[in-house]
Amino acid sequence: MMIIFFDKISNLLFVPIGVSTLIALILGFLLFWKKHDRFYWIITVSICFMLFWRLGVYSLMVSSRYASILLYPSVVFTAWLCFQLKDLAERGIEKKSLHCSRSQKIISSIPWILVAGLTTASLVKIFHFNSYENHIVKISKTLAKEIEGKDFHLFTTSEEGGRIAYYANINLEAVSPAYDQTYSSIYDFLVEKIDYSSNFFEPSYFVFYLRKGEPEPDTQYLKIGSEKGQWECIHREDTSRRKNKELVLYRLIPAHTNIEIWEKDIPSLSPDNLCQNGDFEKVLSGKDLEERLSYYKTIEASEFFLKPEHLFPSWWWLYVSKPKTGFFTEMELTAESSMAGKYSMNMKSNNENGWGIKSDLIPRQDAVFSGFVRAETNARIRIQSFYWDFSQKEIKYIKTYYYSLSHGKTYRFAVPVHASDVPPEDKGFFFNVQGNGHVLVDNIQFVPTTKILQDISDTSADSLNKSSSD
Repeated sequence: MMIIFFDKISNLLFVPIGVSTLIALILGFLLFWKKHDRFYWIITVSICFMLFWRLGVYSLMVSSRYASILLYPSVVFTAWLCFQLKDLAERGIEKKSLHCSRSQKIISSIPWILVAGLTTASLVKIFHFNSYENHIVKISKTLAKEIEGKDFHLFTTSEEGGRIAYYANINLEAVSPAYDQTYSSIYDFLVEKIDYSSNFFEPSYFVFYLRKGEPEPDTQYLKIGSEKGQWECIHREDTSRRKNKELVLYRLIPAHTNIEIWEKDIPSLSPDNLCQNGDFEKVLSGKDLEERLSYYKTIEASEFFLKPEHLFPSWWWLYVSKPKTGFFTEMELTAESSMAGKYSMNMKSNNENGWGIKSDLIPRQDAVFSGFVRAETNARIRIQSFYWDFSQKEIKYIKTYYYSLSHGKTYRFAVPVHASDVPPEDKGFFFNVQGNGHVLVDNIQFVPTTKILQDISDTSADSLNKSSSD
């Protein structure tokens, strides 16, 4: 009953009653504009309010039921209009001296004609069936079948994210940050989010509107190759009889070419590794520890990072949390559940930005940056390569790789870096390993591409010699 009252009534009756209300307000303005009394100002303010609501506030509302309270003054204004039309008709007849029984009957029936017209218009809207109005429900049902029993990621347009989550029975928190006006087009949004989720192990779903005449967002138009994953449309629905706009559902099955689940023993660092203390076996101590703790105190880091009993790695900078932010972050070396060697880097947080560590400067050259991560909880991490632009005195990010990790699993990431990404005058790269959740990180290394190719060549030669001797 409440749904019928708040939802159906506001949707079905507002247009006919709204028209009569607007006429009543304009008529009231014309009748009372010379009488600058209280009623005149009520009419004037009402007109401004109704216009502002209809053109402004209502356009920002997710559902019309939030504006249904305005039906009450609309009905009052409509009733007032019925009486005023009768009075105006009587005045007109008196001026033209058209007194007769027929004219009196017409005058008496004017309010009923208006009521009958409004009733007819409302009934027409009630019984008018739009076969396209359930396009969101249909798309959501397909999505619900797709994601049943699976981990997934969902990207959608900002105005429909809540409704899609409701109809597909999805926790709203599972809907990733939506498309907004910071993107010049939906295509820029798609390209960025496809790149963002291409290293996830779970499928990603995209729900968005596509207008008639707009190019089909296929792999060729978006310029995304197989290295990103399998991109396909799995459902589309027209939104009206005009068929000038569709709601479409796309699915990306990620290729995750830069990360793999690791179930073997973690190998030791390559002798060609150029990343300082990539195995986290060197611990800050003595004067270096004192200077680091003093620095953390200067920047008002949280109490965790001010205690000397915690072990911090040499050659790595920690992105520490501050009490005033309300975020919880802990980062230290641990020997209790080390992945390899004596220590692993133990990091956990409760916020989206989370924890982070930054490498020391790594020489500028083509190489592969790799490492191992074990998820102690479900977590997300990102690997960023960047350099310091001396000309503009600012950080320039080169590439960011995003990963979604499942609790209890160990992963190996390996991302390529290219010397051409850094200007010749800059000395080299820095790397961030950032994320949220609880993870262990170990055996991070930066190995030049030439060394990797040489090792592959040597391995192939050894295999060939062994086969020949056999």
